[in-house]
Amino acid sequence: MVRIKVRFKKGLFLNPGVTATELIILIAVLAIIAAVAMPSFIGTLKKQRIDAAARHLVSDLRLAQSNAVSTGKRYRVLFNSSNFNQYKTQMEVSSDNWQDVTGWTDISSTYTGVSVQSAPPSPYDVKFNTRGALDWTATITITIRDSSGTTRNIIVMTTGKVNIS
Repeated sequence: MVRIKVRFKKGLFLNPGVTATELIILIAVLAIIAAVAMPSFIGTLKKQRIDAAARHLVSDLRLAQSNAVSTGKRYRVLFNSSNFNQYKTQMEVSSDNWQDVTGWTDISSTYTGVSVQSAPPSPYDVKFNTRGALDWTATITITIRDSSGTTRNIIVMTTGKVNIS
C-alpha cells in the first residue's frame, strides 16, 4: 500500500472559512448589481407583455381568416363596443346571422397593463370572406398600448395580410 503525505503550507488556505465582513461585502455587492439591473429587467418585461398581447391578437385574427377559407364561410373577430379589450370570434351561419365560435377574450386581464386603444370602425369587427380577404374596402388598424405608453399597431390589409408594427 502506498501512502501519500500531504503538507499544508502556512498562508492562504490554512483557514478556509468566510468571515462575517466578507459575507456582508458580498451581499452589498450583489444588492448593488440587482439595483442596477432591475429597471432594465422591468422594461424588458413590459416590452415582452405588449409584444405577447399583439401576437395573441394577430394569432386570433389569422385563425379566423384560416377558418373562413377552410370552411367556406365568413368569419369575423368582433370587439365589444363598450370595452375594446374584449373580443370574440364568430362564424356567419346565414346572411348577417353570426354564431359564436369562441367566448370573449380580454386582453387587459390576460396581459396586465395592456389595453386596446383603437378598434376597427363600427360595427367594431374584422370580417374575412371565404377567400381570406377583408370584407372591407380599407386597411384596418388596431392599436394596443401598455401602461408606459408603448404602442403596437396590428394592421389588417384588404388582402387579409396581418402585420404588427
